[in-house]
Amino acid sequence: MSLCSLLYCHLYLAWVDLLYLSHLLFSFIAFYLIWVHLLFRIDIFSFAFILCFSFHFCVLRDSRCIVRLGYFP
Repeated sequence: MSLCSLLYCHLYLAWVDLLYLSHLLFSFIAFYLIWVHLLFRIDIFSFAFILCFSFHFCVLRDSRCIVRLGYFP
């Protein structure tokens, strides 16, 4: 494996970690908003959609890219 591809993979995995951490933060906010819904009767379906979309975008898409690169963290 060349030095450039090794550096690219490390940078890519660092980017995936950043996306995963942002997904965790976003999920925490979404669950907090669900509790707000339970207290104040705000529409919960929009928050559920946001949570599912963030999971698909931040976790599933990047895990397919990691598998394609041949890395299995």
